[in-house]
Amino acid sequence: MEVPLQVAVELRHAEELSYVALLIKDLFAALRRADAAWEQETSAAIRIQAHARGFLQRLYLGALRHHAIVIQKCWRGYRGSERFKDYRQAYDIILRARFVAAAATNIQRTWRGWLSRKYRHDFFKRKHYLEGVRRTNATVRALIQQQADLSAR
Repeated sequence: MEVPLQVAVELRHAEELSYVALLIKDLFAALRRADAAWEQETSAAIRIQAHARGFLQRLYLGALRHHAIVIQKCWRGYRGSERFKDYRQAYDIILRARFVAAAATNIQRTWRGWLSRKYRHDFFKRKHYLEGVRRTNATVRALIQQQADLSAR
């Protein structure tokens, strides 16, 4: 028995529709599985990215810490050398002041000694002065003696 053409086309169309329905059903099942896998893959990718970013950040912070230490080391060295330079300048000023004070003391001692020997303790002047005092004393004694002799008579 022969199926009329219209029925055959409809049957064929129904078969195609059921095939398409099966395909769509399979497609949606695959999409559901893909969605479930997508969430797991996304979570894994996020975790991997977080670990990678953390690793890179730790590397960056380590390099930053190293550079900060180098800068601090250089700054402390500079400050130390500046402090030593200031200390050395102050010490040199003190040494110069001590030298000048010692030289001034030496000059003053020499000057005062010369001045004393020249004017205050001149041996020959003093001898001449004392000789004059003796003469004056002798003259005064002689006059006093004469007065005493005259008043005793």
